Amino acid sequence: MNEKNAFERKMRADLVSVQNGFVQFKAQAKHYKIDNHIKQHVKNVEDLEQKLNAAKARLQELEEVDDASWEPLKEGMEKTWTDLQSTLENYAFQAKINNELELVQARFVEFKAQAHHLKDEAQRQEHAKHVEDLERKVNAAKAKMKELAEADDDALDMVKDGMENVWTELQSTLENTVTTFKEK
Repeated sequence: MNEKNAFERKMRADLVSVQNGFVQFKAQAKHYKIDNHIKQHVKNVEDLEQKLNAAKARLQELEEVDDASWEPLKEGMEKTWTDLQSTLENYAFQAKINNELELVQARFVEFKAQAHHLKDEAQRQEHAKHVEDLERKVNAAKAKMKELAEADDDALDMVKDGMENVWTELQSTLENTVTTFKEK
């Protein structure tokens, strides 16, 4: 087996793997409850579908050229492939955070509703401060998600790191706050 055939075989296998990941990613839309998340997911699915089709077309081109002239197409295929994988990873990360954000927002709504059960004015004031703090953190997470969705490939890792930091802080604050008020 020559190098071209080996490369084609590997790309076909990798393409099947990515297609499976794409099908799973596409199916996640039914789990969203927030319209913005649904719209972003649909946009991401459409983008991924275009990139997947581009990869398929490049592979088809590669398969149709002879062994002597395939080398220039290999570089284009590798770039297309890297772009596709990077995009899928990024969108999967966004989907994961969106799902978790919806769960956090549901818990936050429950926490806000606890205010009318508090008997003591000092507790209600403390509760209100926690609500304000959590709202700031939820809004910061939403802003980071928007930044992540709009980030180009060069800034993506930095934005992801920032998102993970904001996310960890939000989750930690929510858990600590909910635990604190359960104990009261």
